[in-house]
Amino acid sequence: ALQFQEQKGRWPGLGNEADANELLTMAKAISARSKESDGACWLRKYEWGCPSDESADPTQVDPMIRRFSLLFQAELTGLCAFLGGAIAQEVIKKTGKFLPIEQWIHHDDSCLVRGQGNPGQFARTRYSHQAAVLGPKFVQDIAKQTVFLVGCGALGCEYLKGLALMGACTAPGSKLIV
Repeated sequence: ALQFQEQKGRWPGLGNEADANELLTMAKAISARSKESDGACWLRKYEWGCPSDESADPTQVDPMIRRFSLLFQAELTGLCAFLGGAIAQEVIKKTGKFLPIEQWIHHDDSCLVRGQGNPGQFARTRYSHQAAVLGPKFVQDIAKQTVFLVGCGALGCEYLKGLALMGACTAPGSKLIV
């Protein structure tokens, strides 16, 4: 994705098939070049968490890279809140009492993805990213919910904000009771 951004001056577009195909081609080219370098990272098969010397199966890797590109610019309210909390915790650790994480955080949950970058009727709305990842049906279903939230203190106000940002209880006849 960094090479794509460097060449194009932008990140892969949300649901953009042409960008997904181009990013996949770039990833394969980078992998082919890196495979020849000793100790470099390339698309290889992993078994039991350990890399092997075999190339990864393209039928498994290609859809993952395409999904990564199609949903690259998507932001989910809950995941953003989690990452913000994790980053704040790491900043506090930097004061010296604890050691910060010295690795990248990578989250790939293919079970979460229901859409393939197409927000459907929610295109150009504030729910477009959510619909692109979770699917338009999810956005419709969450809007129809009736939710009873007990208390709106420290945690409750965050839950309430998350529900509001997700569009929960916004359909006619649905309710959010606090």
